[in-house]
Amino acid sequence: MADIAFALTVFALLNLLDWITTHYALTHLGMAELNPIARKIFEKFGTAGLYSWKQIGVGLIAFTSYTIMGATAEVAIWVYNIIFAFVVLWNSLQIALQLRR
Repeated sequence: MADIAFALTVFALLNLLDWITTHYALTHLGMAELNPIARKIFEKFGTAGLYSWKQIGVGLIAFTSYTIMGATAEVAIWVYNIIFAFVVLWNSLQIALQLRR
């Protein structure tokens, strides 16, 4: 159980970093959200809507992984962690390139 707790902690931190970098890019740099669903939500509801959308998605991923996959939930969370690590890296790179201009 401790291992899944660590995986979920990393998952939460990566998602927080995703939110921070996305929020910064959208609100301070005027960049565009690439996800078409998230983009529509951001256009209609602003950052509060985007944050809510993100938390619902994160919650569903964590809940589904833990309840449906059982013993393999930890593996699933680490797969998501790798995906979100690349998302955060991508966001950070795009911000750095934008700030460099």
